Formats: sequence, structure tokens, C-alpha cells
Amino acid sequence: MGGSGLGIASMIIGIVASILYWILPNYFNFLAYVLAFVGIILGIIGVATDEKKVFSILGLILCAIILFFFFRFIISIIDFEYLREQSSG
Repeated sequence: MGGSGLGIASMIIGIVASILYWILPNYFNFLAYVLAFVGIILGIIGVATDEKKVFSILGLILCAIILFFFFRFIISIIDFEYLREQSSG
């Protein structure tokens, strides 16, 4: 019987990353993004190796949502800088 240790770890990391994302201010969310990246890696390994894939998939979904917000945040910064450059020059 295979365990789902990596899947549970991915899910717990996804939950912690989600909580940190909503608690910390924008510029301190780096810890949540790093945790989400680690959770994605553990979730992918868990899906590939574990027999019980439910926790791995849930962890992947949670971490993917946090990374989506990360990329949205980065794109908004780039867009803001571009618009500021266009308006000044």
C-alpha cells in the first residue's frame, strides 16, 4: 500500500502559502510564492509516485492559484512601469 506523504505535504504547503498570501502585505508575499513553488514540485512528484493522488492534486491546485496571483502581481508591476514611462516621455 503506497502512502501519500508527498501529496499531504503539498496540500499543507498550499494551505500555509494561501494563508500567508492573504495575511502578509504584497511586497512580503515572497515567502508564500516560494512555498507555492515548493508545493507545486512536491505535488507533481506526488501525482507521479503516490497511489492516492487526491492530496497531491489538491496541493497542486492551491499552489497553482497562489502562483497565478504572483504572476498577476508581476505583470501589474511591469504594466505600471510601462504606463509611467509612456506618460513621462
